[in-house]
Amino acid sequence: MTTTLLPYQQADLDRYYATTNVTGQTVLEITGVEPELLSPWIEAAGAASVTTIIPSSSVLYLPSDSGNLPWWYAELDTLVTVSDTIFSFADNTFDSSIASGLLSRINNLPNFLAEVYRVLKPNGILYISGEPYWSRKFGSNYNFNHLDIHYHYRDNPILLDWEHLYSSKEEIRTRLTDLYSTEIIDKVLESTFDSPRINRKFLDELTADLNNSMFTVEADIEQRMFNNEMPADIYELIKVKHPNFSNATTISNFILRKGT
Repeated sequence: MTTTLLPYQQADLDRYYATTNVTGQTVLEITGVEPELLSPWIEAAGAASVTTIIPSSSVLYLPSDSGNLPWWYAELDTLVTVSDTIFSFADNTFDSSIASGLLSRINNLPNFLAEVYRVLKPNGILYISGEPYWSRKFGSNYNFNHLDIHYHYRDNPILLDWEHLYSSKEEIRTRLTDLYSTEIIDKVLESTFDSPRINRKFLDELTADLNNSMFTVEADIEQRMFNNEMPADIYELIKVKHPNFSNATTISNFILRKGT
């Protein structure tokens, strides 16, 4: 394992440990495997065992022509890939669960929550965090290689800021046609509008899914980061298509508890 975690991962672990004493626990880690697995740290904190799973819709999109795979990709064979809605565990298997950074990577969040609820023991907690990617000006998470060039949504943006929210797939394709090849456009649009890597919900919708689950929401910790640089005309365009758009990106951390 690496010697350090990213700041948000360390913060998630600290909040998770503050909520439940993992010593002697059976823990379920649910991950998108990017950029690091948390299981070694949880085991080092005294957990009896940590089982790590990847919900199938959240597996990092790596096309077959990817050149340089991330170092952690080699660890995939140690993980169990499962459906969002069907885990292969018996009822009441785990003492607690952590899903760091995964809130926006689950497409069927209500069914996912029901399945986590099922496999947790009574009084078990689920710590889940993440941000609504769809709210960001970088709404597309494309990340692919094409003809020895790596295309990444932050490093070399192809879409305009918030374009995914105010323009249709067809409108974007028309704008890009004279700028990029069909292959590149297809990959960007697939990642933006169709890829199961992310869900396409705003924070209020994600929060509603959590509140409507069988869990009790014990804590809702938000770190709100407003898109203050958004031009007013862009905001109005988005509100036409998405009336509940809040003009903000929020990183949220939820602590959910199963009943006794």
